[in-house]
Amino acid sequence: MRVLVDIGFAAEVEEEVFSATPLTIQMTLPASQACTRHHFDFGTRTLAQLPAWFKSNGYQSPTSVTSGPLQSIFNTDLKSFEYWATLPSNVLQDFNTCMTGNRGSRPSWIEWFPVEHNVLRGAKEDDDAVLIVDVAGGRGHDLEAFRRNFPDAKGRMILQDLPGVIDGVRELDLRIERMAYDMFLPQPIEGARVYFLHFVLHDWPDAPAAQILTHIAAAMKPGYSKLVLGEFILPNTGAPFIASGFDWQMMVLHSGMERSERQWRKLIKGAGLEIVGFWEGKEGGEGIIEVVKNG
Repeated sequence: MRVLVDIGFAAEVEEEVFSATPLTIQMTLPASQACTRHHFDFGTRTLAQLPAWFKSNGYQSPTSVTSGPLQSIFNTDLKSFEYWATLPSNVLQDFNTCMTGNRGSRPSWIEWFPVEHNVLRGAKEDDDAVLIVDVAGGRGHDLEAFRRNFPDAKGRMILQDLPGVIDGVRELDLRIERMAYDMFLPQPIEGARVYFLHFVLHDWPDAPAAQILTHIAAAMKPGYSKLVLGEFILPNTGAPFIASGFDWQMMVLHSGMERSERQWRKLIKGAGLEIVGFWEGKEGGEGIIEVVKNG
């Protein structure tokens, strides 16, 4: 208990008497428990063997999603998400619960991004038109927030993710459509006003990230559709600690990365798209990248 007291997980009232702290209570929440299990079961075990992996791979950052550090440690050639899907169902449930809590713990992008001016203005005033597609959107946290903040917005809202994720969505506004979809296949929804990806591309190195972007670009309507990316936007030098920690985590679990403004520009330009602007969030370095497709 001495160690737990020193790091804030408990308070020492008197000798051998302890009480809860705000951190103790935080750790009882489902999202905190899910994140702890996920990171310890996969992240910590992979980190422990990372020096040996780097030594055998010439001390180069991983670029393959089928032969990265996690694949080496767990003796698989499957992508991380594919591998987790082969394990008991609680593994992916933990991941999705963790991501829902992570997204809900910070101010939503719709609270500080100019949605009315940059998204709703100019959108089709038609209930049958698609307003927003949340690609790989998990359990729909972002679409729920969008619907609450803009209840009068016209148009369809579509949540896309892999079948196993969509089938596990239990609570979602009935006005939000659910669609099973693999983002490495052509995007079936064409001409939407917004295609939204929140902390998706950081899971992937450049080659598969470019493939995801290419499928979205093919579905976008020039001069109308927008791609909105919710991601960390690292400075080209002097990256902050929290974002750097996520960068490390993405490399360990997915062979992915957080990207600097320069890296984002290169990746997006390579998919035939153009960045309109970078928008900084309220805290933690998370931002929005607004992207269009020119004719």
